[in-house]
Amino acid sequence: MNVATCKEVRELEFQWTQTFHQSLDDLTRLVGEKFIAMLEEEAWMDNQTRVIIIAGPGHNGEDAEVIFELLRQKYSSVKGFSIGKTRQKMEPISSENWSHFQEALSTSDVVIDGIFGIGLSRRVEGIYQDVIQAINQSNCKIVSIDLPSGMDADNGLVQGIAVKADLVGVVGVLKLGNLLQDAFDYAKRFRLIDVGYMTENLPKREWIEEVPLTLPNRLHHSHKYTYGSVLTIGGSVGYYGSVQLAGMAALRSGAGLSMVAIREEEQNWFHQLYPEIIYPIYQNGNIDELLKKKDSIVFGPGILKPSLFHEAWQSILQANLPVVVDAGGIGFISSGMIPEHMVCTPHLGELASLLHRSTKEVQTNLLECVDEVRTKGVFVIKGPVTIIAHSQGIKFIQSGNPGLATAGSGDVLSGVIAGLLAQGLSPIASAIQGVAIHGDAANRCREHRGEASMVACDLLEFIPEVIKKGIIR
Repeated sequence: MNVATCKEVRELEFQWTQTFHQSLDDLTRLVGEKFIAMLEEEAWMDNQTRVIIIAGPGHNGEDAEVIFELLRQKYSSVKGFSIGKTRQKMEPISSENWSHFQEALSTSDVVIDGIFGIGLSRRVEGIYQDVIQAINQSNCKIVSIDLPSGMDADNGLVQGIAVKADLVGVVGVLKLGNLLQDAFDYAKRFRLIDVGYMTENLPKREWIEEVPLTLPNRLHHSHKYTYGSVLTIGGSVGYYGSVQLAGMAALRSGAGLSMVAIREEEQNWFHQLYPEIIYPIYQNGNIDELLKKKDSIVFGPGILKPSLFHEAWQSILQANLPVVVDAGGIGFISSGMIPEHMVCTPHLGELASLLHRSTKEVQTNLLECVDEVRTKGVFVIKGPVTIIAHSQGIKFIQSGNPGLATAGSGDVLSGVIAGLLAQGLSPIASAIQGVAIHGDAANRCREHRGEASMVACDLLEFIPEVIKKGIIR
């Protein structure tokens, strides 16, 4: 599915009127008809369903008004309220009739939220805040038109308060606000309502729902080096769990051999976790011998003192091998472009440091920041929806669940991507498939452990199940 900005949606609406020789009012009626059809397909509507529709002052409110009129023609228990603008046959919400609105809400089964759409550009306050709070506290099923009211359509941030929708009927094309940051905390799921927008000429942004895995077939006549050798470099006193998680994730992802390099002066502090990993010792940052016969590298997990790894980084650059750069390694690429064979995996805070911006600025202008870095190489920007950005476009993948908010889960992701790189997948393919494997492993882990108790090493147990399935949906 394509993903659009607010400005691009307005252009699609205009293009629709020109292509089909119809007005925006005709488009609004089409949206209303298709929105009701969606509710009926979802079995949300029958003659016993008590529905309340709330229309705001803008175009989203116009959609809600049309839906109200159409529903009244088909169903008997439909009530309509307006806020911010008087609408025909809908009762205005005000302090004077607040108790009447609350009574109607308390006796309804379904709320249709049409308060704000993509045009919201301010913090939600006053009576709008009160209405949204009342909706969220009701016992109704909640469906929003296009996106939950109160969400910024271009960055997915809540503007003070937002409707918590059970379902969102997304009109025509996905918006960034349907996917990013707060989006999935305020919408349990969404359905796309096709109205015939011409999306072919949109910038190359794609929501990915299905990822086929393309790992090489295992041959009888093969050995461990056939499937790639991964070297992980990083770690510090007290932080050697990170590199070992990455090293083991590479093996679980199909790599034939995994090494975790240990600095000589820290070997007495080191505790080995996995017998399957090789742990060579190196001196004074000299890793040249370790780079021989390697197919990919993870650089950065557990690095607390970058000065101890400058020589190793220079050796990596000269080796010209595929590299996953994470955590403490990201500071080594803080200026200029990264080579095309590297994959950088920052979270938003690390992305902010990379761009010399504040985290808040990155959150507010996320697409702008993504567009800036994607010209520099392959970036996997971690979040509730992970963004994979490169010169050819942007991919969005819903990567797992909140259980991944635990120390070490990003190290596992780095190891998975490196394992795929070692087996010959391209940086883009490794990034996309690695994110999908990591997220699906987290979802399978949730079924057995829940989210709160999930820890990074749990993910390693479920990676084989994901890879065995061969396709991720």
